[in-house]
Amino acid sequence: QLSDIYIHRLEAGDVGIVDVNKIRLELLNTQTAYDLNAQDIQSRLNELRQLNGGEPISFEATEYPQESLPATDREAWKTEMLARSADVQAAVHRESAAKQAIGVQQTNGLPKFDIGFKRDTEPSTPYNGVVVGISIPLFSNRHQVKRARAEWQAAGARRELAVTTETAAVDRLWEEAETLRGVLQSYERELRDSETIELLRLALDGGELSMINYLGEISVLYDMRTTYIELQARYRKALAQLNKGML
Repeated sequence: QLSDIYIHRLEAGDVGIVDVNKIRLELLNTQTAYDLNAQDIQSRLNELRQLNGGEPISFEATEYPQESLPATDREAWKTEMLARSADVQAAVHRESAAKQAIGVQQTNGLPKFDIGFKRDTEPSTPYNGVVVGISIPLFSNRHQVKRARAEWQAAGARRELAVTTETAAVDRLWEEAETLRGVLQSYERELRDSETIELLRLALDGGELSMINYLGEISVLYDMRTTYIELQARYRKALAQLNKGML
């Protein structure tokens, strides 16, 4: 709109070519940013289609759902997340299986008794009756038990690492979300006055502001809005990561 207006004003002799060139550059920058955003949106929709088995997904949302940090305290949330974490639970099961393997190897090291019935028809040593036997593994299983214990200890270390990693992730995401929530509230207070842009436009139309000064002032407001939107995205991503175990 400003580009069209200022071209007509240039033809009428009301403004100079400097103002017109300035708004043309701003128009080019804005159109480029718009085209890049449109391309990025299409790329994300293509990714969603691939994740959806090739079927397109209609996504028309323009506002985030009403979400916030979990109502419970952080420690309770960490306990809940550890119970739901696939990595932690897999490590717990591997440790349990490794511990059971120790018992199996120890059992294999115990003496084994055999009992049966034997019938021998050789003329020299005829025998018919019950036969009892015993086998005592002396060295064959000793190393197997040691290896099973080592695997159990390694599985325990991996389980502890998984718990530490998950706990640290919850702490980091929680603190990030708390910080971003406070920053967003500050931005919301500053951006609440929606009349500022209209007042700047009136000042430009009335000749109280030059085009260069107007674009400088309006750029500050748009930069604040862009930052606010980017902070919202970071905040929502942190919330999504915190709630990943609930999906």
